[in-house]
Amino acid sequence: MRRPNVITFNTLMNGLCCQGRVVEAVALLDRMVEDGLQPIQITYGTIVDGMCKKGDTVSALNLLRKMEEVNHIKPNVVIYSAIIDGLWKDGRHSDAQNLFIEMQEKKVFPNLFTYNCMITGFCSSGKWIDAEQLLHEMLERKINPNVVTYNALINAFVKEGKFFEAEELYDEMLPRGIIPSRITYNSMIDGFCKHNRLDAAEHMFYVMATKGCSPDVITFNTLIEGYCRAKRVDDGLELLHEMTETGLVANTVTYNTLIHGFCLVGDLNAALDLLQEMISSGVCPNVVTCNTLLDGLCDNGKLKDALKMFKAMQKSNMDIDASHPFNGVEPDVQTYNILISGLINEGKFLEAEELYEEMPLRGIVPDTITYIAQ
Repeated sequence: MRRPNVITFNTLMNGLCCQGRVVEAVALLDRMVEDGLQPIQITYGTIVDGMCKKGDTVSALNLLRKMEEVNHIKPNVVIYSAIIDGLWKDGRHSDAQNLFIEMQEKKVFPNLFTYNCMITGFCSSGKWIDAEQLLHEMLERKINPNVVTYNALINAFVKEGKFFEAEELYDEMLPRGIIPSRITYNSMIDGFCKHNRLDAAEHMFYVMATKGCSPDVITFNTLIEGYCRAKRVDDGLELLHEMTETGLVANTVTYNTLIHGFCLVGDLNAALDLLQEMISSGVCPNVVTCNTLLDGLCDNGKLKDALKMFKAMQKSNMDIDASHPFNGVEPDVQTYNILISGLINEGKFLEAEELYEEMPLRGIVPDTITYIAQ
């Protein structure tokens, strides 16, 4: 029988890692060494990648050190990049940054994927200045950014309220030959909405389809939220209907956004109608739905209806009734804060006190808002 060689072991380890069976792949690596075979760079790269995909960055780093110090094999950019990506995803931001510096000190230079990992990591942790510096560094090193690079930065700038910078980046894309993706368009529409530029948001919404990017649920939800924020709730409702006509299914966020919008303009009947439509469409209300309606009822002088809804929420958690609209929806601290504030505003101090005393009995810890409401 022919003795397995390095290629055989590497193939088997790759198959195991692809199936998430990393422990077995490591055992095979040990057996390979016992058989007198020397692992090569790709051997370690396969297992490191498998470990990182399983979220085991500790083992991945240990294997990196073993690779260098015991087997004297220099890790390549692919191995470093996999671990850096894993460290960011694992919340070990400092370790990711240190490894990024270390690899360059060891003359292993970042590639596009490495930079994208770092830029995405910095953006996700709110360090957009560091991310932008890395973009400039990439360009200086003649490494061309791609749509992933731009998406991370544009999204970060939009979240930070720096929409001018986001627009500048967006305008750079096409001249660089980078085609915006649905993620790009969604971020830009979000930015336009947040800066009350609904005309521009609408234009981008309808243009993206002509560019081969059909709007998805996130796109629709973002523009609906923009309409509701501008108190153009009827336009938001029309967009919901357009959404369903395209075959997309509205989700809890879609309905919650519209319900909140109608509550803001004082049209509680429309808000309650949407609740019924939501339920009949098979979309389950959550605690945000309930709190939005409770807040709307209290703000519009319908405290009695709000308390009735609250009792229905409590009843749905005592009765085993899957058909109940609020089945499984547990009141939270915000629920109590809304009702306590509503009761106090109507001079019902005793009832507010009773509700406050009920909170710890239901395992709900009062927060700062609770005490302010009192």
